[in-house]
Amino acid sequence: MIFDRYIRTKQIEALQVQLRQALGTKTRLERQMDSLDFTDKYYDRKISDLQRRYDEQYGKIEEIEIQIGDIQNQIRSIRQEKISGDNIYLSAYFPDKKDMQI
Repeated sequence: MIFDRYIRTKQIEALQVQLRQALGTKTRLERQMDSLDFTDKYYDRKISDLQRRYDEQYGKIEEIEIQIGDIQNQIRSIRQEKISGDNIYLSAYFPDKKDMQI
């Protein structure tokens, strides 16, 4: 169980790196869109391309956030299973200690 939790924690760390990258890309695209010269004859095409890429970042960000949430739920489940197992152990070996819980 500890190993499972360790693996899940490492997965979250990797996803958080991806999330920071996606958020950084989104911010960079915002700056590029804000700095476009509206007198440029290709302005509409450029803003359209940047907007498409900007919208794609929201999809990536949402996907990563969902993955992080799923893994956090798995970690909570692993912890709960361990606590339940520890409580069963305590009640089996110390039946007179009804109030003992982890």
